[in-house]
Amino acid sequence: MDILDRLKMQAARSTQRSEVSKHLSWYNPGPSLRHRATSEQILQAERDLGFSLPPLLVRIYLEIGNGGCQLGPGIYGIGSFADSTDCQDAVTITREMANEFVWWKDYMVIADQGCSMYSCIDCSDARFCVFRLDGNGYPEESVGEPTPDFWYPEADTLEGWFEQGLNNFEKRSTIATPRFTLPSHQQKPWWRIW
Repeated sequence: MDILDRLKMQAARSTQRSEVSKHLSWYNPGPSLRHRATSEQILQAERDLGFSLPPLLVRIYLEIGNGGCQLGPGIYGIGSFADSTDCQDAVTITREMANEFVWWKDYMVIADQGCSMYSCIDCSDARFCVFRLDGNGYPEESVGEPTPDFWYPEADTLEGWFEQGLNNFEKRSTIATPRFTLPSHQQKPWWRIW
């Protein structure tokens, strides 16, 4: 089974789990899978960035969804999102990074890993290596080349990065999915359990 098929299965399972679990106040599945991107959005993103997007990422955007937490480890989409006012897109964030770092060339921010850490694709490399930008290790006075304290390899290829995210999702999916749901008349508020 290839990466695209596994991502499609993950998106379908995540959507089902979200539907089953949305009544649980402690379960927050995060932003759902976005509608698929259009060819025009892909071309506009490439024009705005000044380089071509990785073929695998283009296929994901066109065939599965334009970002969301239900794609591998969760990825940014491209273009504007009619269903969200708080969602940033990969192009905007990538441009912000390019303005911040002099050395930033042909990199694209693909995911927010939390705590000022981002996964970034090297689009100048035919393998599309993925690097981690750790904003916590960034020396304020440095504007030169990146140092290993805040810029380090995460995966040798974009496909390998998605593979890691899928493997982590598959390990967690059995834990996070409720085994059964009590009928509403049998559910009790937590304060009445004791």
